[in-house]
Amino acid sequence: NGGDFAPLVFFSPSQPIYTTFIYDDFSGAELNITKWSVSAGVDGFGPISEFYLDALNQNYHTAQLTPSDGRVRVSMANFLFSDGNSLDYDIYLNSSSGNHLSRLVINDLPLDVAGLCYYCAAIGYWGQPMAEGYAPGLYHARIDFRNSNSSVRIYRPDNTYTSYTVPNFNAPFKYGFETTTGHDGTTHFDYDNFIVNQNCGDMNHDNTMNVLDVVGLIDYVFRGASAPSPAWIADIDGNGEPNVIDVVKLIDYVFRGGPVPTCSLPVNTASSIATISLGTASGTSTEKTIPINANLNENAAGANFLLSYDSTKLRILDITKAPSTDGLTLIRNGNSFGFIDAGGNNQIAQGSGPIAYVKVAPGPSGLDVLSLRISKARLANPYGKEIGAKIIDPPAISPTVYPIKNPKFLGLELN
Repeated sequence: NGGDFAPLVFFSPSQPIYTTFIYDDFSGAELNITKWSVSAGVDGFGPISEFYLDALNQNYHTAQLTPSDGRVRVSMANFLFSDGNSLDYDIYLNSSSGNHLSRLVINDLPLDVAGLCYYCAAIGYWGQPMAEGYAPGLYHARIDFRNSNSSVRIYRPDNTYTSYTVPNFNAPFKYGFETTTGHDGTTHFDYDNFIVNQNCGDMNHDNTMNVLDVVGLIDYVFRGASAPSPAWIADIDGNGEPNVIDVVKLIDYVFRGGPVPTCSLPVNTASSIATISLGTASGTSTEKTIPINANLNENAAGANFLLSYDSTKLRILDITKAPSTDGLTLIRNGNSFGFIDAGGNNQIAQGSGPIAYVKVAPGPSGLDVLSLRISKARLANPYGKEIGAKIIDPPAISPTVYPIKNPKFLGLELN
């Protein structure tokens, strides 16, 4: 049965990964001064009205109650990030007015300074609304520390995000956050849930990555299993949409010693372009088989597809493998299906020809095979790099190039 996932009987290596730990969730009675250093009133600003650990709400509270120039900087003490480490945390923006900001500070420099990334990675308003957002609500910050190429992503309350690449910093990295107001500013920012060195790809949270994580990610991507918690650990390439590319990247790491997964932002370029199309239907008036053809310029280690059709004109009876995909497992979930080899040994060879067959039957109003469409296709090469998909509609329809990237926010469940 092509829709069943064959039992895995091969030897599974394990790869060590960073340990996830909560640096501070402010659940204590007072601020841990071995973890944090606080500077009130820096760079010519006076101190803001309030800055303390709020034991009742279990967060770090900062507020400027009356319009005034004010600033507080809170930095991680006795802790430096290495190249490849990462940090997540939450920012709550409550009522504010006038000029007010929450800013990232790396190596004692706020990021929104000229020459680094002007007015970037700052939440609030300073002469103009910040691109990251200024509306009250819950924000989330993600920093991936990389030598000369760190990345920062700020998620807004509406689940959209802004991302930046930050040059000029190298390990070791010192991190801090800052609340500041201008002469006319009042604000209320709270900070919480600082998590260090997340286990990107560690689906079962056992601090190693092996075949169990590969199977868990396959279940999520191909079978619609529940998202892991937090959901971002399944987004290996960090583009906001877990798919076959993330599965192949994890397989490449576990079985071939490929790059360590970081769940950080990818370079959005395709390694090559593949043409995907529906072939000519064959069969009888009550049952027809339609091939799905691919023209690949390089081997594909995995693929997934989404089909659409008019259910009054067509029913899908089955989806089966072609000779080119015989060594891979076919996994189907409703109108979505894909191919993968969890061991990373078998691939779809480059070239042209069928990769799957769709068996269809008439719907309530008859059989119209032209109502079947490939609405989405994703393919990955053996190293987890995307193969762009150009989907060609049936001959009666003009060719259409579908986008290969559709980033969307993944809910971050840090508690």
